[in-house]
Amino acid sequence: MSKVIWRANRVISIETRRKYENRKENVYVLAQMINNAQLLVFNLFSTDNRWENIDLNEAPILFCTYVTRQFIGYSNVYIQDIEPLKNYEPPKYQIDTFNPVVRKVRLWEGTKDEKEILILGEGGGRLIEGDINGPVIMPFIPFTDNETIDKYELTDVR
Repeated sequence: MSKVIWRANRVISIETRRKYENRKENVYVLAQMINNAQLLVFNLFSTDNRWENIDLNEAPILFCTYVTRQFIGYSNVYIQDIEPLKNYEPPKYQIDTFNPVVRKVRLWEGTKDEKEILILGEGGGRLIEGDINGPVIMPFIPFTDNETIDKYELTDVR
């Protein structure tokens, strides 16, 4: 697989299998590179990475998020020959998490499904306009503010 260079409006598919997973069947998700390292992820999945008769103007969007060069470099990414969604406007507001440190969290402790995962952040966040350098709209979002969280939580999912 060759290196994929970031280019606005390039349509790609991303392999969702993690290196340590031993799945027989894989799942790919369709996405579009947006300006400023934003990735628009569609609610379109495939087990064979074949995409036929796809109209992204009709496809449901899961979320839009910023990604790092490392994400593209370390993921299995495939360029697709699909017409990109035109004139997409990224979300105006997003939740910026506090303390972007990596921490380990153990899930389903004491069960046969127990696993340890890495989480970015310690919880909590603020509502900002644009990217992380944009103006702060709400300096602290209380954990009980379900209206704000539900409205903006998927605008910056990683």
